[in-house]
Amino acid sequence: AGSSGELVAALLSASANEAMRWKNATFTDSKGQELVCQELARGVHLVCPFHGLPWARRFMNFWAGADVWVDDGRKGRDLRP
Repeated sequence: AGSSGELVAALLSASANEAMRWKNATFTDSKGQELVCQELARGVHLVCPFHGLPWARRFMNFWAGADVWVDDGRKGRDLRP
């Protein structure tokens, strides 16, 4: 399941994230977006390996409100209004 060091690191990370949540902390993610804990999400992100799965495409199309995700990967993907 993991070494004791990995489990301790996971526990410390979870504790730090929980503390941020209670303070409505602001943080910057890996893409440079400034986010606030407990703030409503303005979008949804599924990592690339999920993009080819039919249920994931249906979900992303539902979220976008149009058929922007198609069977052929990125071909036909246009999220502009």
